[in-house]
Amino acid sequence: MKNNLIARTTLVVVGLALSLIVAAPAHATQCSLANVAGSYGYTASGFVAIAPGSFIPAAAAGRITFDGTGHVSGTQTRVVGGASLDETYSGTYTVNSNCTGSFTVLV
Repeated sequence: MKNNLIARTTLVVVGLALSLIVAAPAHATQCSLANVAGSYGYTASGFVAIAPGSFIPAAAAGRITFDGTGHVSGTQTRVVGGASLDETYSGTYTVNSNCTGSFTVLV
């Protein structure tokens, strides 16, 4: 259960960071799945609450790939409280014409 929460927290942080990537150049009038196609590296760090008032350090570094057709996949190494775990994930993503978007992955 704790690992699930940590994985979700990591992906939320990554999602927020990637939302900056989806932003279109000022001259573009619309965005599409193709606008974010490619591979991106990321890092995230912070603390995870393991009990009320008790926190442990957590960090992740990985690579995420958007294929241009709505599929996303990636790998990451997550370290929580000194314990390391290599993970892979895959899922889907959307990009709206107004350059907002989201993705959902299964770790």
